[in-house]
Amino acid sequence: MTRRQWIFACVVVCILAASTCWSQADRPRRKMIEALTAIDVSAGVDDLEYRASLPWMLSQALVYSGVKTNYAEFCAVSGWSAEFHYALDKVWLTYLTFENLPSGRCFTRGVQLYGKRFSVFGWPKAENEQDRLLGARAAWEFIIANIAAGVPVLTDYIDGGVLYGYDETLDDPAIYFSTNGPGFGAIKRSTFNGIFQRDLHGLAVLADDESGPAERTIFFAVLTNLLLKAYEPESDGAPAGLAAMQALTGDLLSQQVDWKGKAEWLCRPLAEQSEARLCTAVYLRRHADLLGDAARLHLLAAADHYEQAFRAWRDRWEAGALTDGEEDERPADELIADTGRREAIAGHVCRAMGAELLALGEVAQALEAAEAVGEE
Repeated sequence: MTRRQWIFACVVVCILAASTCWSQADRPRRKMIEALTAIDVSAGVDDLEYRASLPWMLSQALVYSGVKTNYAEFCAVSGWSAEFHYALDKVWLTYLTFENLPSGRCFTRGVQLYGKRFSVFGWPKAENEQDRLLGARAAWEFIIANIAAGVPVLTDYIDGGVLYGYDETLDDPAIYFSTNGPGFGAIKRSTFNGIFQRDLHGLAVLADDESGPAERTIFFAVLTNLLLKAYEPESDGAPAGLAAMQALTGDLLSQQVDWKGKAEWLCRPLAEQSEARLCTAVYLRRHADLLGDAARLHLLAAADHYEQAFRAWRDRWEAGALTDGEEDERPADELIADTGRREAIAGHVCRAMGAELLALGEVAQALEAAEAVGEE
């Protein structure tokens, strides 16, 4: 064992020992934050096919911490509903996390605007399986200690979600995971060690930070961000915004692009990015009165166009993106190889892009109208 490994092992053992002592003295052996999962953040988004798990659970955690928000509001305020990224070989750009990547930058910004911040579990550097197992054990204790204190733990495990309970009275202790994606329910200690020893999934809790700006200031920032993100040609080494939509359309119509092994792009990653346009529409309607009568008309028009964009993205499922009726059991790669199917999907992408362009024009006019009133 190297000196670094010895020090790391000592630190983890100390954490585990302290945690165990605290557990025996004060920590309940079973705890559920049931009020968290009962929080309804669905206002205005009943039509969504896919409600992205991590921002959904983030919204619930924010409300639980005392913030007035919901899923649509958080997606708009954070800027996530303005994002669009695409590169056929970089599907990881759409992964949901609270660290790095486009989504992580958005979610960090969003919680800060609400006067919160992420306190992230720092995974130690692991050079072998023993290091990774010790790290997984420390992560388990981080989760249990926070839930015992009444603080839910956010994670980007699977599609993202929140850990809201634990039960150490079981022969194989469990933590409880709430998500819109797969994996809902209990994660046993034995399973957890295997999962988190292999992949160092992000873990974080919400903590208080400096107070966020006024609502009107946030609204201005959201509108400005819509324009910036739409016309940002590249981000993280790949097309972004409208340029990314054009790139997706081009690949769908190309006879030279090989979609084998890439069909997942047209499943959840694309849905979670594109259908969030409905969140922008809901947010603009709720706050259209903030900038005066002249801006209000443009904002309501922009909301209508964003909703049309959402419906165009959603309609691509009916175009048969990855299915051809209930009896078609062919692999997704084989289905997407069909030229007609890809052309149909591309048509919906073009419709969505056209609606978003109209929405952006109205947003720009709303900002101009608000600035004109401010100068009077």
